[in-house]
Amino acid sequence: MIFKLGKKPLIEDNPELISFDSFNNCSDQELRFIFLVYDYESPLRKLPMDRKKDKAADTVKLPRTKNGALSKTSKSVVEGTNPRVKEAIKDFMELQYDREKDLSIAIDEQIDEFISLFKKKGKTDTELKISVGIMKQLPSIMKDRQDIYKVLISRPEYSVEEEEEEISEDDLSTLDIFNMEEDDNELYN
Repeated sequence: MIFKLGKKPLIEDNPELISFDSFNNCSDQELRFIFLVYDYESPLRKLPMDRKKDKAADTVKLPRTKNGALSKTSKSVVEGTNPRVKEAIKDFMELQYDREKDLSIAIDEQIDEFISLFKKKGKTDTELKISVGIMKQLPSIMKDRQDIYKVLISRPEYSVEEEEEEISEDDLSTLDIFNMEEDDNELYN
């Protein structure tokens, strides 16, 4: 995950969050919800979006009414209609944007919709025709999905490593050279 979701407040584990105004405008709880739902590496990533949002709301303990339904404020967070949350979601999605992963997620969401349609009882004639048409296309869709996953898996992970720069004596001041000689003398004494 991009940000660490430990037991401490997010800002303590992830001080870089302060550089995003939209994140500063959200509560710790709202940010945890956003990260659990929208991070590509979230532990909830394989769930369909509606289940993912439900599970994230429970995990971060968004307030509920006495009858167990989400409170009005919590519902606006889950639905993304709260302006602060909406802006933070937008910024987070831009921050982690990856075209292949977005395409993979879009295909998975489409497949989830197909599954829901397949499972639906009492389909109308139109839904039945659509369902049959999808079943005929599903092998091709699944092959496209596998091809995308192969690209994702084969991509190298790049990391930025600091190279140690060689310094010649010409780059050093007289004081630096003296201090280095002193350090060397201490090693041998």
